[in-house]
Amino acid sequence: MASQGLARHLFEVEKRRATREDIFLRTTIRLPGSSEIPAEIINVSRFGFMARTAAIVAQESMIDITIPGHGERRARVAWALGNRIGAEFRPPIEAEEYRLIFDLAE
Repeated sequence: MASQGLARHLFEVEKRRATREDIFLRTTIRLPGSSEIPAEIINVSRFGFMARTAAIVAQESMIDITIPGHGERRARVAWALGNRIGAEFRPPIEAEEYRLIFDLAE
């Protein structure tokens, strides 16, 4: 990532609508037209998440991510760096459902 791109990324992170909570959830993501790919959610908020995955995922891609116990959620990849992605849920997770996600964390 070029220094200008990194600076923009850091600026965008600071504009988040909600603080993300650290978590560890094993899950899967699905890119359009692909099968499930293993992933790990590292942090999450009602509005988005950061995950690690072995797949190369392009910025601006639309993906489906499985939230254990809650089914698949659509998300837009806001940034991708190596095996990490940051994505925005489309639409955000409702507050009541969001609180239940933490009951499933390892």
